[in-house]
Amino acid sequence: MHHVLSSRPATTGFAALALFVLLLTGQASPGAINLATNRELFVDSYLIQSLSGVTQELQHPLVAEMSLDWLSGPSWEGSWSGQSPRVLKDGSLYRMFYYASPQSAGRQGPEVGGCQTYAESTNGIDWTRPNLGLTQVNGTWSNNVIPLPDPTNLQPFIQPYVNTRPGAPPSAKYIAVGGGNQHYVDPTGYTWCAGLYVMTSSNAVNWVKKSSQPFMPAIKIKRPDGSWIKMPDYDGINTLFWSEPEQTYVSLFRHYVTVGGTIYRWVGRITTPDLTNWTPHVDMSTGGLPIEQWYGHATGPYFRAPQIYIGMPSHYVNTASPDFTNEITSGHTARCETRFVSSRGGTHYDRTFGLQRFITNGLSTDGYQIAPDQDGWPPFAGRVGLSLVPTGNDGREMSLYLEQVGRLVRYTLRTDGFVALKAGAGGGEMTTKMLTFIGERMEVNYQARAGGSVKIEIQDGSGVAIPGFTLAQAQAMTGDSIGQIVSWTGGSDVASLADREVRLRFAVTNASVYAFKFNSSSRWSRLRRRATPP
Repeated sequence: MHHVLSSRPATTGFAALALFVLLLTGQASPGAINLATNRELFVDSYLIQSLSGVTQELQHPLVAEMSLDWLSGPSWEGSWSGQSPRVLKDGSLYRMFYYASPQSAGRQGPEVGGCQTYAESTNGIDWTRPNLGLTQVNGTWSNNVIPLPDPTNLQPFIQPYVNTRPGAPPSAKYIAVGGGNQHYVDPTGYTWCAGLYVMTSSNAVNWVKKSSQPFMPAIKIKRPDGSWIKMPDYDGINTLFWSEPEQTYVSLFRHYVTVGGTIYRWVGRITTPDLTNWTPHVDMSTGGLPIEQWYGHATGPYFRAPQIYIGMPSHYVNTASPDFTNEITSGHTARCETRFVSSRGGTHYDRTFGLQRFITNGLSTDGYQIAPDQDGWPPFAGRVGLSLVPTGNDGREMSLYLEQVGRLVRYTLRTDGFVALKAGAGGGEMTTKMLTFIGERMEVNYQARAGGSVKIEIQDGSGVAIPGFTLAQAQAMTGDSIGQIVSWTGGSDVASLADREVRLRFAVTNASVYAFKFNSSSRWSRLRRRATPP
């Protein structure tokens, strides 16, 4: 037996709790999905029981503008700058971390002298490169380079996160992974790929190693004669973040696997509760599809629904050209197309949208074709960084940043708008699996087109509409909102159904639905805790 509170409790103190505590018999079945107050998106089939006349459609980001440009004017950073951009919204400040190659030329110059550089923005649109004065490059200290500890051992592109683990010390407010991309030759002439290290920072600019020992070991990759022993793991996006739903730190890193005699760039995963003790690393699943070359995985918790990890992997297209064979052992052309994947923790990648391109448009490449073998390649060729952030003043927009040769391009997408449940003028329905929730109100992110609407019915566990919450009593939602409160003829209060097994029935006509959640006011939550026995 458990308790459910009404949203209109009496106000005469604890003695009046009996007036608003509702006792429900029975227990939630093991198969019911507990939403609590999580925001849910339709990026997979996790919640979907049935679809009729409704399609689950991947949406596509649109070009906004060029964010940084290393070709149209003089720049000490070099034309091969911008690799693996990481954009982090940190309070009111946007921080960008990106690779720079100051000794590279205007065309395919050598990737030498690579370093970690930094930019800032107050809106995610207009960027400045602050003069940090922390390291010397080409004879001057006037630059935006972030010095990394032991620079011969740590890779020059990092993917910092705010350390959200409860109790994290101020000295470790920011965490990142270093190493991997740096190679060194031992006294016997063998070449090694550096291991992966945990790095911490109090200000996102000055970094230290947490330990002198890597959590992923260094790898011997070449013999003294230059022949390969193993491909250099970790050469790409390597991340470290605290996962609240999994209650552990998660690191996702780039490494190589061999399938059917072919070497593939893929994603490994390793976890730790304390940044000291690590689980054995495992490979992420392919989501039921044949393995692909993923240059970077760009996977991390979605900022409005951290129980869902959004991935924007850069599928590496092995296309040979007369001048550049593009074999995995001889280099690359950065010809990539962006996929869309998701995960709800663990080692599973969901591939609901298969091999569809996520980014399908781009800026013109006129004047920016510095790599001869990229002539004729689609203008959206490039790699998306770990860069999904909210932008705009009305909460309706989020941005991501695509690396192209010589520039970074900002793209925009509707908030929560990765996937739409879409129906035409003939209408359709989606019914969820059995679920429970807590809260007083339900809100929906949707867009209705001309003459369109969205209605929601709440059913009991057997699929029968609950009186007061039937489709006939539902208020039609028209227009466009990222947080519309759902109402029925009796109002919007759903607190009487909290903790009860229910199903949601979405009736969609000429409209798209992107997300929903249940909201709990702080007052209701306090009263609920008081009324719930220990």
